[in-house]
Amino acid sequence: MASKRADDRTTILIVGGGSAGVNITRPLSKSLDPAKYNVNHLEDQIMVPYDKLFHNGNGTFVQGEVTKINQKPGDTHGEVVLSNGKTLEYDILVLATGGKWDGPLAFPKEPSEVVSFICKRRKEFSKSQNILLVGGGTVGIELAGEIRDIWPGKEVTVIQRDRLLLNNTYPDKFRVAMQKQIESRGVKVIVDDSIGDVASGVSKGTLTTRKGKALQPDLVVRAWGAKAHLWCPRNTTGLMASYAYLGIKYEEFLG
Repeated sequence: MASKRADDRTTILIVGGGSAGVNITRPLSKSLDPAKYNVNHLEDQIMVPYDKLFHNGNGTFVQGEVTKINQKPGDTHGEVVLSNGKTLEYDILVLATGGKWDGPLAFPKEPSEVVSFICKRRKEFSKSQNILLVGGGTVGIELAGEIRDIWPGKEVTVIQRDRLLLNNTYPDKFRVAMQKQIESRGVKVIVDDSIGDVASGVSKGTLTTRKGKALQPDLVVRAWGAKAHLWCPRNTTGLMASYAYLGIKYEEFLG
């Protein structure tokens, strides 16, 4: 553990540069007194500029990947270790690491690879004529609508293993109305059915659903949304012990 810095300000370290991290950083940098607080924002996957992230320059942006958290039991401060060996100290640590996406939303980690990834996905959508979206949640519904807006001549099908689109967080009346809405825009909807574990990408041949329906898409997109990015620097003690040092219960970490 590095010795406590000479700076007497309280340091808030925010890990993650997605919507959660940004929405924490901006109001904090606006409301906190820079003479008393130092806000550091750490992000390991950057594509949009963060030059205007902090209000009045009240904060520091660092791009890097956290590999370890050091905080001794009973300490009121700690540090994170980056993959390049650099350490960042904190008094308050915010883990805002977001979610992991699948399919065309699963952008590469390296910024230099993102543009070519997007161009490749665009070509796949542009060349295809029969697109199958696997998953009828918010991602699948929105993507279906966007495809029909841009390419109204393409055939778009959404398949959902549940009896209705979306999930039971929403009332049935709303879920039924959502299906009618996208069907009115020419999107085919299959509910209470599924296909096997199929990868996103260009498809050839016939896919058969669990109930025996034959589909012939030339592009399959897994659109079942994001999974929580349960980020944790692992060590021999495992996940529970790593966060026990931070005073975070496992249930609280999962939300």
